[in-house]
Amino acid sequence: FIVSDFERALKQLVCKREVIAIRCLDSVVKNIPSVGYVWGQDPETQSTTLLNFSASRSAELQKTLESRINNQNHLLKRCNIDYVDVPCDSTFMRTLILFFKQRMVAP
Repeated sequence: FIVSDFERALKQLVCKREVIAIRCLDSVVKNIPSVGYVWGQDPETQSTTLLNFSASRSAELQKTLESRINNQNHLLKRCNIDYVDVPCDSTFMRTLILFFKQRMVAP
C-alpha cells in the first residue's frame, strides 16, 4: 500500500462500513517464469525497460511478491477485513459467489 498509516485509515473505515478486499492476481505473478531478459512496457508512460528474469532474479522476485501478499493478508486480518483473491486469467464470478456464500454461513 502506498499511503502512510494506511492501517489507521482502514480501521476507521471498518468502524463505519463493511469492507471487503478483492485482490486480482495474475497466475504469472504467482509463478514467475525464469526466461532471461525480457523487454517490458509501462502501460501508463509507454516507456520500455529491459527486465531480468533469470533463475536467481525470478526466485528473488517471487519471494518479494509472496512477502508483500503475506503482509497485506496480515494487515487485512488486523483490520478485520475479509478478502478474496480472484484470478485474472479466468472468470471470477464463481470465486466471488463461493466467497460470499461462505461469508453467509460463517458465524
